[in-house]
Amino acid sequence: MTYTDEPVTYPGTPAGGGAREIEYHPVYGGYSNLPPVPGWEGKTYWTRTSTLAKTLDDTWNLSQWGKRMVVWGIKQRPELLDMVGNRIKDPGGKTGKGILDAVATRALEEAETFKGADAGTDLHNLAEEMEFLGHVPEIATPEQRRTLNAYQAGLASQGLEILPEFTERVVVCPELGCAGRIDRIVRDHETLMIGDLKSQKWEPGAYDSLSLSIQLGVYANASYMLDAESWTWVPMPQVSKIGGVVFWIPSVRPGVFEAYDVDLVQGYKFARAAYQLRQWRYLRGIVTKR
Repeated sequence: MTYTDEPVTYPGTPAGGGAREIEYHPVYGGYSNLPPVPGWEGKTYWTRTSTLAKTLDDTWNLSQWGKRMVVWGIKQRPELLDMVGNRIKDPGGKTGKGILDAVATRALEEAETFKGADAGTDLHNLAEEMEFLGHVPEIATPEQRRTLNAYQAGLASQGLEILPEFTERVVVCPELGCAGRIDRIVRDHETLMIGDLKSQKWEPGAYDSLSLSIQLGVYANASYMLDAESWTWVPMPQVSKIGGVVFWIPSVRPGVFEAYDVDLVQGYKFARAAYQLRQWRYLRGIVTKR
């Protein structure tokens, strides 16, 4: 497949504007300063693809896990309850919510719920650096080195190639009003595919098959990719809209590598349903006073 890196031009494009910092909306969290998208010049806010992807999630299991971790954290540090004291008159009020949120966050930290996430982020960053360098970074620990070597060997055994020039690039899907940062693009023989690297404890798809397929499905159907240097949009590479691939290198299990196929036809169907559901949330007049 071919890819043409020709900038998309449209009225009002500043010449030689240079790279800029991407900004996010302070309340809603979406992209707020991306350059105008061709045909959508009046649209200035783009929902994050990850936000759209979570629309259909069943969060019950995650909520239950969070409750357990808060209790466990308080067990480790009972004095956290002293932060509450007698200062709260209304747990739903501004002061009450602020204090309780702070205590809950401290309890989660004591339960070390963020420790695995930090380790996963470190591993993810090292994998990205390895893809650019072509070898495992010197700063990798022995455990990380085992995993990164397994990652390299796994890609080679399946004939897959990471294209570093497309790592962490912002893309936009105007049809669904969202933009997001793709993780990777992978070459599988003659086919380009959207790829994603995961380092969490659980296997991909165990709890997040809907959101994972939505996110990759949206990326595969994106129209444009941002060239951050020129601050213009270029055509999206011709990636497969049928299948994506996820690589799993759990940070808590050194040396493990697994690859998973993701059905992007279903994923994009779910994405359109998620978009429709979000539109319905803004409907008014469904229930009216008699």
